[in-house]
Amino acid sequence: MAAPATLQEAWLGAQDGRLCPREQARAWALREVWREEGKGSYGLQSFVASKVKTNKDGKPIGKALTKQSIGEFFAKLDDGPEWYPGKTSGEARGPKRLLRGSKATAIVSAAKRLKSEGPEPTYANIIAACPAATLNPETEEPVDKKLVYTLFREACYDDGALVPWDHMARLSRVALTPDVMERRAAFAEYMLGLRHSDNWYHDHVVWCDLCNSLHRIFSIAWTHVASLLCCRRTRSMGPTCYFFNLLSS
Repeated sequence: MAAPATLQEAWLGAQDGRLCPREQARAWALREVWREEGKGSYGLQSFVASKVKTNKDGKPIGKALTKQSIGEFFAKLDDGPEWYPGKTSGEARGPKRLLRGSKATAIVSAAKRLKSEGPEPTYANIIAACPAATLNPETEEPVDKKLVYTLFREACYDDGALVPWDHMARLSRVALTPDVMERRAAFAEYMLGLRHSDNWYHDHVVWCDLCNSLHRIFSIAWTHVASLLCCRRTRSMGPTCYFFNLLSS
C-alpha cells in the first residue's frame, strides 16, 4: 500500500490550470447525478464548471474552467472507455499551429526564392506567392502576418548564417531617393575632411535634450541657438546652426 503522502499527491497533483484527479472525479459524478435527476443537457456544462477548480501551486484552488473546457473534458471521457481520474491523453494544450509541415516548408522556400531574386519577402509577397499555404482553413482568409514573420525567425537562414531572419522595424518612413543619398554622401565626405575631434562633435553637433539633462551649458547653448533662429535681422550663424542648415539644404 502506498504511503499517505503519495496517495495525496496522486489525488491532488496536476499541472497548474488543469483538473486534478479529485476534481475530474467530481465533474464526472456531478454529471451522473444531473442525468439521474432527468435533466436535459442544457445548463449541464455551466453547472459542472462552477463546481470544480483547476490546480494552482499544487492545490485545487485555481480558477474555474469554462463550459467549453468542461465539454472537451466530457468528450474525451466518453471517447475513452478505459478512462479513469487522472488519465491524460498526452496531447499538447492550446490550438495547433497553422503554419507547420508542408505549409511551413512552402513558405520558407518561397521567402528564400523571393529574397534571392530581388523582391523583399514581405507579408504581401508571401501571400501572393503561397496563397494555399497561408490560408487559414477555419476563416478562409490568409493567416495573420505575425505567424509568417514568426516562421521567418525560426526557419529562415541565409547561406552560412547562424542567426535566422528577423523582421526589423524600418528606420525611415520614406525610402531615400538617389539624389538625397548623393547629397548625404557629399556632406559626410565634407565633414570627414574637416577632421574634427570627437569633443568637437560633442560640443557642436550632438544635441542633449534639456528634459534629460540639468547641465547649465546645454541651457546656454539652446538659448543661443533659439536667438539665432528667431531673430530675423541677424545673419550670423554659429556652428550648431551651420550644421542644421547643411542638413536642411
